[in-house]
Amino acid sequence: MPIKIAGRTPSIPLPTPASTGPKLAAADPKLVQNVAKLVKGTPLAGHEQTVVAAAQKYDVPVAFALAQFQVESQMAQKGRGAVNKNPGNLRYAGQAGATNNGGFAKFGSLDQGITAYFQNLDRNYRGFLDRGDLVGLLNKYAPPSDGNNVSGYAKLMNQIVPSYEKTLGA
Repeated sequence: MPIKIAGRTPSIPLPTPASTGPKLAAADPKLVQNVAKLVKGTPLAGHEQTVVAAAQKYDVPVAFALAQFQVESQMAQKGRGAVNKNPGNLRYAGQAGATNNGGFAKFGSLDQGITAYFQNLDRNYRGFLDRGDLVGLLNKYAPPSDGNNVSGYAKLMNQIVPSYEKTLGA
């Protein structure tokens, strides 16, 4: 389903589990290897298995998640995402294993932050993912009331996801 940005329909759809090819086992060495290519040189390097396993468990497209990690924290290299081991910049909402650091969740390990991100998308954003509603998802995930530019965020996602899908073989 196409994403609507500012009243128009761009040609790149929000990736949903159905549009990213067959489900891959968490231990699929090719997918893990391809994720490693995308996260090489970042704090996410070495956590490819966690990314793939969580994507599989929570039925979230890997390319979408990695693109969000890129936009939110440059793959856990910048800002609160890096400091908090929270590549998705999740707000603190009492997540298991997290503490509150200035309103954002701070995790004891990057694997915990990665897993919490996927769990959060499944629990709180599933409808948006299933409908292919990127703008709706972003309006809730990174609302304008927090100073976010949803249209700009969506445009970045629409640029990043296809290149990540290509690398991942999706």
